[in-house]
Formats: sequence, structure tokens, C-alpha cells
Amino acid sequence: MRSRTAVQADEHVAPLPGTDAALALGLLHVVLQERAEDREYLEARTLRWEEFRARVLEFDPRRTAGETGVPEEEIVRLGRRIAHTRPTAIRVSQGIQRHAGAGTTVRPWLVCPPSPVTGSATAAACSTRPAAASAPTAKLASGTTCCPAPCGPCP
Repeated sequence: MRSRTAVQADEHVAPLPGTDAALALGLLHVVLQERAEDREYLEARTLRWEEFRARVLEFDPRRTAGETGVPEEEIVRLGRRIAHTRPTAIRVSQGIQRHAGAGTTVRPWLVCPPSPVTGSATAAACSTRPAAASAPTAKLASGTTCCPAPCGPCP
């Protein structure tokens, strides 16, 4: 069953409940396969990228499809779209965060946004927010770390 919002969307991907992180990692895997990551940005503005990259590479489209229920072809197609469209951003809006497991559902998209990986983080359309410690984080002059993109002030 598709919601009214899903019916109106240009594209709707419905992973199995609890598999959002796997989908985010699988999409980033495709970005890396396409060699579409912004290596200069990642080197200059993130910490622990290689560590995070190794984790992303564990989630090839086949594994991601098996865990998420999203067809492998759809993961590859959407991953390529993310890889080659600038700017790229994923916006989490009303609805997804309004249920009992909202934090768990939203967290992967805040931790694994394509924007800093593809270099779209410096674009006006960026919509990333503070990342968890397991994701690459921005290097700030103050010595602290914050969101992987310079989209706005850190909370």
C-alpha cells in the first residue's frame, strides 16, 4: 500500500522497516563504484573517511537488495542518479520522523548523506545535519567536529 505522498512522488523507494542504514550504505557503494566521490573535498574536510569508506564497500547492491527488499536494479539506478546529479541532497521531512522509531529511521540519512561524498555539500541545496561519530565529520578551525557539510551553523 502506498501513501498519498508516495503516489504523488516522482520516485518512491520503500525499504523494509529497519533497513534504512543498509540502503544508505548501498547507495553510497554505487557512488564509489561510479568513482563519483569528491576525493579532494573528502581529504580536506573530513575525518575517518577511509574507515567509513571500508564500511560502505561492504554493502554492494546485491547485499543491499537482500537486506532492504529494494530491487538491486533500483539501487544501482538511484545510486547512479545520486552519483551524477549536482547538487544532490536527501531531505527528511514531515512524516518519516513522526512515529515511535523515528530516530532510528532518520539517523542513517543524517549519517550517510550523499552530499559530502559527492561534493554537493558546498551547494546551496545541501540539507545535511550533524553526523554521528561513525561517519566522516568536518574539520573545523576550532578543533571540534560537526556536520560533514558547511551548510549552516552547527547546533
